[in-house]
Amino acid sequence: MVSRWCPVNLLHKLRKGSIDPLSLFPYPLTNTNLSTMSSSFESYNIVAIYWIKANPPCLCRDQPVLKLREAWKPNNPARRFYNCAKSMISNDSCNFFQWLDPTLPKHHKDTLWNMKLRIEDLLVRNDQVVELQKKVEKHKLLRKAEKELVEDRIQELLIEIESLNKI
Repeated sequence: MVSRWCPVNLLHKLRKGSIDPLSLFPYPLTNTNLSTMSSSFESYNIVAIYWIKANPPCLCRDQPVLKLREAWKPNNPARRFYNCAKSMISNDSCNFFQWLDPTLPKHHKDTLWNMKLRIEDLLVRNDQVVELQKKVEKHKLLRKAEKELVEDRIQELLIEIESLNKI
């Protein structure tokens, strides 16, 4: 069942001021819960929570819980969706699935995906730099230890030379 409230359109209308946010809730709001919600009224979460409540929720009998997830595939980069919380851990989930975000234009999808690939590449390079820094530090310590050994050996040889010169 498709909701009559699309969260993106609804959020846009809320921000524009063409919809009274209080009209979205199917129950009357009291002063106490209104004051706690007023600070986060433009929160996307409130819109998303209402949107999911307006549609059939997860149908699992035990613990019907939806989980907000994020798709990271080339055709849906960073696109959020709701699905049954048990879908990733069990085969007996109700298979509930609903996109939260609209489909992006191809250019935006490609840009997001390329940015993700660049970030992954930078993270790999950063790991390589960290490993190289560790190796450099290790070599510095080894070189310092070798230098101390050489200096100690030089001192020993100088003492030995002095003792031989005294004879």
